[in-house]
Formats: sequence, C-alpha cells, structure tokens
Amino acid sequence: MITGINADLPNQEGIPFNLGAGTPELKIMSADGSNYPLKLDNKEYPQGLFNFMTKEGQNTGKVVIDVAPQDANVYGLNTIFRQNLIARDGEVLSAGDQMKYFNFSYGIKNRRDHNYGEAMPIFMKVGTITISLNNP
Repeated sequence: MITGINADLPNQEGIPFNLGAGTPELKIMSADGSNYPLKLDNKEYPQGLFNFMTKEGQNTGKVVIDVAPQDANVYGLNTIFRQNLIARDGEVLSAGDQMKYFNFSYGIKNRRDHNYGEAMPIFMKVGTITISLNNP
C-alpha cells in the first residue's frame, strides 16, 4: 500500500511507477478512507507517472487508485487524461492515445476499516479508478 503520494513525490518528470511484464498490480490506497493519496482536484503530478512497459513481454497489470468518492467518475478520468499521467514504454501519451491503449474503470467500493479494532466493523465508501492495458 502506498499512501501520502501527494506529499512524497515532487512535481517533476522522471519518477514514474514502472509496471513491467507479467501481472503487476499497483494499489495506491487511502489508509483511513478520508485522506486520499491522489488529490485530483487541486494537485499537478508528473506526466507519465504510471508507465506500463510492454517490450519485455505481455503486461496484464493494473493500477488501482483510491480517490475521493466524488472523483470516481468521468471527471476523475478526465483529470488523469489532461495531466497525461499515463505512459507506455516510457512515452507519455496524449489523451487520445491513452483511450486507445488503455482500459479505465471507476466506481465506489465499501471497504472495511482495519485501523480501529472496533467491536463492529466500520465500512467506508472509497472511490477507485482502475487503469490497465487494452489488449496487452
């Protein structure tokens, strides 16, 4: 689990998460269901932040990002497209090419809160955006 990406990554190029051949899965999750690692509404991130590598073999990996529930929609996807956060083999892709080479989905999930050890489990609503290669 990676948290605090908004504070830990400088806004510069050359620091992508590389997803290589095979079935890698990168989950960037909210630790508490209210602080989200990617602030889609007010933060700029490095272009090509999520780099899917295809030259070394088939890549069926995916990136799953927790976002605020109100960002788990077309608005959240458009922010990812506009900021050019997705790369393929190190090449930052335009919004059109992102749509051509990748699958995107979004939704709301109920997740159990494991942090507080309550007698009754607490469930929180978390928005998610999932990115994977189209026909790897």
